[in-house]
Amino acid sequence: MLWGVIVFDEWPDAIALFGIGLIFGSGLYAFWRENVRGANIAVDHPVPRNR
Repeated sequence: MLWGVIVFDEWPDAIALFGIGLIFGSGLYAFWRENVRGANIAVDHPVPRNR
């Protein structure tokens, strides 16, 4: 996003900002959730070998 603003002088529209916020928010939630649990979800629930 910063590259587009600096180089091309184009700002994202409302839908793009919503998508950016959604992705950023989900990353923050995942980071927060991992810290609250104090464990890695992938390690707690490994995929069975028969898959």
